[in-house]
Amino acid sequence: MSTAISAMVLVLAAVNLALTVCVIRDSSLLPAQKLAQCLLVWLLPALGAIVVAIVLYSHRDSTRRGGQHIRSDQDYPGVNLYPPHGPGDP
Repeated sequence: MSTAISAMVLVLAAVNLALTVCVIRDSSLLPAQKLAQCLLVWLLPALGAIVVAIVLYSHRDSTRRGGQHIRSDQDYPGVNLYPPHGPGDP
């Protein structure tokens, strides 16, 4: 029984360490945000790790799409992305 608990503690420590490294390497976070997220990971080990992982994933996904338009004429050549809406539209 104690070996199973030891293994769980080691896995949790490894996950927390990996998340701490990810938080520290994230250049888009302010130092205060990094500190708060690292404290959350280590003070609430399981729950904090889940919350920080979700925040990092959603933040990474939003920064990856930053500045890109959903629709562009260059993305779909020859396709009218903006059909006419009324009699005055070409």
